[in-house]
Amino acid sequence: GAHNARIQYFGLKVWQRLSPEWLVSDLPEHAQSAFAKKLPEGRFEAYQDARINQIQLRDWRALIDALGGYELSEFYREIFLRTISSLWIEYITEMEALRVKIGLEAYAQRDPLVAYKTQASEMFQNLFTQMQRDVVTRMFKNRGIPKGQKEPRLALIDKVREIRRENLMEEQQADDAEEDEAMAFEAGS
Repeated sequence: GAHNARIQYFGLKVWQRLSPEWLVSDLPEHAQSAFAKKLPEGRFEAYQDARINQIQLRDWRALIDALGGYELSEFYREIFLRTISSLWIEYITEMEALRVKIGLEAYAQRDPLVAYKTQASEMFQNLFTQMQRDVVTRMFKNRGIPKGQKEPRLALIDKVREIRRENLMEEQQADDAEEDEAMAFEAGS
């Protein structure tokens, strides 16, 4: 669903930043281990010395998912930390205002300590509720797709088509080379 589309989108963004000359072994450790987990047993070892642009189409999506999964988790982590940071600063400011306000509670013939504990507890519960709401809202509202760019699904389709064309061209070149060798062998006989 939507989560997988985001993973693929972020994976494509990372893929586009990588040089085609990069080896699979040059990828960050987290990407290599995630890629290895997504592949059938033993296939990852075959790619250790391969360039990332030499990955077969059937395995390319696993690489995109591996790259995108980490990138998306970092994106969510950033949203989470920014939200908590801004709400925490707001909470500390409100607590300072409460401290000043509680001094006036004594004039109202109420125990300032009880009033402070009650209001501070409510504010703290509200802080957690607001954190949950704001984090989820920001995660869903901020899609991570800059304006003017394609949706992840469309970008993925384009990339798959491009890789298929490249693989077909490589297969055609290999077939042509085999035919040339066969003709040269027959001519030499």
